[in-house]
Amino acid sequence: MRQRTVWLSSLGMGAATAFLFDPRSGSRRRHRLADAAVHVTNLTTRTAGAIGRDFRNRTRGVLASARHRVTREMVDDVVLHERVRAALGRVALHPHAITVKVHDGRVVLDGPIRAGEKYRVLHAVRSVEGVRAVETRFDRHIQAAHAPSWQDDPSGRRTAPKPDILRRDWAPATRAIVGACGAALVVSGVSRRNRTGAGLAAAGAGLIARALTNLPLRHLAALAADRKPRTDRDFIRMRSHTLAPRGAARSS
Repeated sequence: MRQRTVWLSSLGMGAATAFLFDPRSGSRRRHRLADAAVHVTNLTTRTAGAIGRDFRNRTRGVLASARHRVTREMVDDVVLHERVRAALGRVALHPHAITVKVHDGRVVLDGPIRAGEKYRVLHAVRSVEGVRAVETRFDRHIQAAHAPSWQDDPSGRRTAPKPDILRRDWAPATRAIVGACGAALVVSGVSRRNRTGAGLAAAGAGLIARALTNLPLRHLAALAADRKPRTDRDFIRMRSHTLAPRGAARSS
C-alpha cells in the first residue's frame, strides 16, 4: 500500500512538472496558475472581510439591544415619535393614515386601520425602545374602500420582514454558518457509510451549494437539469395561460 502511494505521488509530481515546465507552453501555464492563485487569495480575503464585518455588526446590534433592555433609559418624545413612525412603516399597509402622539413615553395611535393589522401594529410599536405604554383609538375597517387613503393599493396586506434564512439573498454571516453546517453534515454522512449517511452528505452538499452560490435550491436544481431557472414572472405567465379560457387561448 505504501509503495503504491509512493508510485502515485511520483507520477503526479512528474505530470505536474511536465505540465508547468514545458518548453513551449510552460511559461504561459505558470502565469495563469499564478493569476488564479492571486484571484483566489483576493476573493478569499474579501469574503472573509465581509463575513467578519457582518458578524461584528450583528454582535453589536445584539449587545446594544440587550443593554437597552436592561437600562430602559428615557427617550425624547421627538426621537420616539420618529422610531414609532419607522416601525409603522415596516408593518402597516398605509402608515401615513395613522396619527401618532407621544408624551413621556406613552404613545397614542389613532386613525383608520384594517382589522387584521391591529395586533401586528401593536406588537411592533410596543417593541420600540423607549415606549412605556400604547393606547389605540383605531377605526377598524374590513375593506380598503372605506378609507380614501387606501385607494392606491388594492392588495390590502403587508407582511412583516422575513428572517434572513427565509430570504432569497443571504447575508455573508448566514452563508458562512449554513456552509459550516453543510460541511459538518457531509463529514458526518461520509463517516457513517450507509444510506442515512448518504442522505446527510447529500443534504450537506445542498447547503454548501446554497451558501456558495447564494441561489435558491430550486434554481440550483434547474441549473443542474441544464435549463434556465424560472422566475416568479414566468410562473405567473404559465398560470395565466393555464387558467385562461380555451377560446381566449386560441384567439391569442
